[in-house]
Amino acid sequence: MHTIIAPLCTGCELCVAPCPVDCIDMLPLPQETPSREQKRSAANAARERYRFRLERTERDKREKAERLAQNTAAKPVAAPVDAQALIQAALERARAQAAAKPKNTGQLTPEQQAQIDEIEARRAKAHELPPKE
Repeated sequence: MHTIIAPLCTGCELCVAPCPVDCIDMLPLPQETPSREQKRSAANAARERYRFRLERTERDKREKAERLAQNTAAKPVAAPVDAQALIQAALERARAQAAAKPKNTGQLTPEQQAQIDEIEARRAKAHELPPKE
């Protein structure tokens, strides 16, 4: 749940658009003339919030850089990879999976198995390459 802190409100209206229930109305507040001391304390509070934000963002950047350094230091540097060998291995795995018989066909009736065999034969015939000349 979002909260608007009226004394810190600058009237920018950025909170109005994201409000999910349209319950924010920007009404003018009664204007009381702040004293010099009130202005000074408000400015000091704003500076302190700004300094804290800068420190927080710097700390976050530093921590992120440290985590990144730890992650890269923990991972061994990989040796150069032969791309052709990787592709060949992937193709072999794909062919082996395609050639493997499905594991859920143990309880089929002979008629069902005959239909499957017929479909597989048609599929194989459709995927045959024309003879090389």
